[in-house]
Amino acid sequence: MIWTHPRVETLTTDLKGTYRIDHAPYHDGPGLSSSDLKNALISYGYYSYKKEADEESTPALEFGQAFHMAILEPELFAARYVVAPDVDKRTTVGKAAWAEWSKANEGKEVISAKNSELLKILSENVHAHPRWDVLKNLQPEIMACHTCPETGLFLKCKSDLFGAAIVDFKTAICAAPWEFNKAVTRYGYHISSAFYQDVVRAVTGETMPFVHVVVEKKPPYGVAFYTLNDDYLAEGRKLYRAAIKRILRWNALPDEKKALH
Repeated sequence: MIWTHPRVETLTTDLKGTYRIDHAPYHDGPGLSSSDLKNALISYGYYSYKKEADEESTPALEFGQAFHMAILEPELFAARYVVAPDVDKRTTVGKAAWAEWSKANEGKEVISAKNSELLKILSENVHAHPRWDVLKNLQPEIMACHTCPETGLFLKCKSDLFGAAIVDFKTAICAAPWEFNKAVTRYGYHISSAFYQDVVRAVTGETMPFVHVVVEKKPPYGVAFYTLNDDYLAEGRKLYRAAIKRILRWNALPDEKKALH
């Protein structure tokens, strides 16, 4: 099936389907994501804090966003990111050169030469992988969302690639199977996989495989593909549904009692 995904600038709870949406309106908009559900499994305090807090920009987050764009939308990456020049801003000449460069590149994201070279290697290795011939036909950064008829909660998920499969890219030091297995439970990949599959099924009527693409950010910069077995997915589904039950219970409590949970 060829999917069409209208672009939305604002996320609202009356939406149901698959859409193109930028990161900021998706993150800041209403609805429960798999990250929210994983936070709810920790405590109400942690869930509510992460839900209300502004997204903190960190070097890891900034690199992750650049990583995804370099692989999935290289033309947009080239237009948005620029490498900072190597000038000594302590000198008069360096200050002038930096000011001229900054003015010429106003509005663009600055990336270091080291990270630019690393992203070049990672994207080339992904694009050279035999499975990329299939993935490159999928569409990047697609959101699925709907209001669950059973709970009344607005649920959302955003795939790195979407089409015949739901695809999620991750970086890691090592992409070996035993390291990935540890990461599944440490980071709740099984929770995300089950949740994404269920939300996508609710809005499309299709059950799609969830594919994890792990890219090593250290030599030899390997690329590995993983899908979780039924046992992992069943456990992930059990956990995210338990999180939803917690949130429904919290929503029914007065504010002074929520903090006790």
